[in-house]
Amino acid sequence: MTAISKKVLCFLSVLFILSIGFVPPLGADQTVFGPKTLKINGWHFHVSFHTFKADAPGEGVITITKQTPQKKIRRGVIRLNGRSIPIGTFLRGSDRVLEKDVPLKGRNRMMVFLLTGAPGASITIEIRQKGSISPPEATFTADPPSITLGESITLNSLFIKSLNS
Repeated sequence: MTAISKKVLCFLSVLFILSIGFVPPLGADQTVFGPKTLKINGWHFHVSFHTFKADAPGEGVITITKQTPQKKIRRGVIRLNGRSIPIGTFLRGSDRVLEKDVPLKGRNRMMVFLLTGAPGASITIEIRQKGSISPPEATFTADPPSITLGESITLNSLFIKSLNS
């Protein structure tokens, strides 16, 4: 293999890896908050306030994960954009992960209250916006379409921002 064909092969390999390595799957959920770990303090509670943005108003999913299931949290509630998400039953139960559909606004406000928990007990919260992004489309052409050893090739690429644009 000549030096030119090795360079072309390396260039094509890099382009291929870039085209698949950084493209989210079609309809992938986009994280708009977190993951953020929240801990019970020495006073046996946690209160926090958070703001975050979403690309556009729409449906989302909140995922709450118990990080320290051996340390109990007895009560809790999350207020997201003025709506309560009760999580007390989940916190007292044996499940480690809770996922709930939630409505999202362009700008979101969330308050988290965790009460009567063991100091050091923690949960992680992550919020994803459902199907908010489409993958970009990339097209490559070669001129000529095939080469023999020692010949050169010209690669042309066309990137389209998004299938929804």
